[in-house]
Amino acid sequence: MPSGMNLKKIIITAFILCLSLLFFIGRRGEHGSIIPPENPGRIISLSPSVTRCMIDLGAVDLLAGITDYTLHPELKVESVGAYISPNMEKIITINPDLVLVSEEDRYIQKLPLLEKFGLRVEVLARNRDFNSMCGNYRRLAAITGRSEAAEVKISEYKNRISRIARPETPPKIVFLVSVKPLVTVSGESHISAIINDAGGENPFADADTAYPILSLESLLLSGADAVIIMTMGYDYDINSLFSGYKNVDFIKKGNVFTTGDDNIPYYTPGDYTISVEKISSLINMIKR
Repeated sequence: MPSGMNLKKIIITAFILCLSLLFFIGRRGEHGSIIPPENPGRIISLSPSVTRCMIDLGAVDLLAGITDYTLHPELKVESVGAYISPNMEKIITINPDLVLVSEEDRYIQKLPLLEKFGLRVEVLARNRDFNSMCGNYRRLAAITGRSEAAEVKISEYKNRISRIARPETPPKIVFLVSVKPLVTVSGESHISAIINDAGGENPFADADTAYPILSLESLLLSGADAVIIMTMGYDYDINSLFSGYKNVDFIKKGNVFTTGDDNIPYYTPGDYTISVEKISSLINMIKR
């Protein structure tokens, strides 16, 4: 059984790999997913983000299975295996009315096998920003009969984001999803949109991949006003990494922060809103 930190590293690695693979395969529009049945009563969610959306919509009673990484003991929903390798036999045994997959996750979740066994599958589109997340949220709401509740939630989230005060001059924020190796985000990642909505600027927005690997030199020369690390527990690594570069501006001023991974990795309107608020609060702490 991996430790909590190792499990987080596994999930982060899978998160980076599957999104990078998606970027290389190419951009796509709407997918030809099978039309879901009306009022499905037994739904399996293979995406942690989709599961979180279902919880937020109050549609937990429709969930017949979810992946291990998003197991919530209080939900009493059956596990269908690991997020990065769901158990096909278990899924077939449950015999769901519908299986929900997010586009970001489809390449690690045996989608061709699901379709081969005749399971109804709905693939939700990519989540590039808040608006696309709201589009998927509305799709889930329509499938589960929660459209009215979804509009109330979306209105609340939009209002919260609109109330965020943004600095006149956006600080340059390098966001690291990993320290070993150094991995940042480009404009192809929803995390870059979070930075923008919080009032920051991503100096690697134009990178060719969604999650580019950085050299230490490119990070130090990025002109960053601050570095934000997604996961906790990297204090020693970061201090060791930057120990010989005390004159670099963001290091000298102590503008290195951690934000945690409770919300930022997930493609839901609620998690996006919380993440924008978190990044905004860190931007207010930047010494310039």
